Amino acid sequence: TTEADTTEADTTEADTTAPAADSEVVATYNAETLACGAWWTAWSADYYALEDGQTLTINLKNTTNADITNVYSNWVMVLANEKAHASTEIETYAESIVYRADNFGWGTDYDASTHAITLNGEAATIDETTWLADCKAGMDVKIVITRTGASFTMSATSVCGDNTWQYDCSWTVTSALADTMYVFLTGEQCTLDITSAEVTK
Repeated sequence: TTEADTTEADTTEADTTAPAADSEVVATYNAETLACGAWWTAWSADYYALEDGQTLTINLKNTTNADITNVYSNWVMVLANEKAHASTEIETYAESIVYRADNFGWGTDYDASTHAITLNGEAATIDETTWLADCKAGMDVKIVITRTGASFTMSATSVCGDNTWQYDCSWTVTSALADTMYVFLTGEQCTLDITSAEVTK
C-alpha cells in the first residue's frame, strides 16, 4: 500500500442513509486504542466482516499528534477481500479501496468524483488551520459503511466543538469482490480510540 498526495475532490454527495432502528445486530467487536506512528505500522486488531445487505458502524475518537503539520495524519479506512493488511501475508489479498479522513483515497476501485467533504454543511477545504486544529483537539468520529452487492457507501461524521465535518463517498468493488469483504482501520501520527463497532442487517 502506497500513500498518495492530498487532492481536492468534486462535491457530489453520496447516499448516507443510516441503518433502520430495528436492524438486527450480526456482530459486535471489541473496543481498542490504536497508536499510529509511521505510515502502515499499526492496524486495528479486528477485521470487520461485511456481507451483502449489511452495515458496519464504527465509533472512535481520533487525536492527531500535536507536532503534526500534515493534513493526512488521521484515520484511514481500508476495504479488502481477505483478513490481512499486506499482500505478503495472503497471496490472494487485494485492496478494493483506501479512504483517508482528509477526503482522499486510492486503490483498484478509487474514483475521486465519488466522494466529498463538508464543514458545517458547506463544501470544505482541508487546510492546516481549522482541519488540523480539530484533528489535534480530538474528533469524535462515526463511520457508517453499507454494502449492497458490489456497491458500497461510506458516511463519516467527525465532530470537534462547534465543527462537524461530513465525509461521504461511494464505490463499486470490481476484481476484489468476495462474499465477505473486510474493513480495517489504520492511520499515521495519530491515536484512534475505537469505542465500538458493530455490523447490522
